[in-house]
Amino acid sequence: MGCIILVSFFCFFSNAQYVQDIDGKVYKMVKIGQRIWTTDNQSVVRFLNGDSIFEAKTPEEWEKAGLSK
Repeated sequence: MGCIILVSFFCFFSNAQYVQDIDGKVYKMVKIGQRIWTTDNQSVVRFLNGDSIFEAKTPEEWEKAGLSK
């Protein structure tokens, strides 16, 4: 689920070899077969609207995050 959300934060440069996230971090892209991948994991910490992305580290935090919808 998180990956789908994160993808929406990226702007593709015209040459499609790099993507940039909402914070300006740039990630290199590679083509493997018919798919295009980033060479590094993204480290986005906020949504497109600027809200912070909550990181649940314990079972209790996961439960609390699920209830906050």
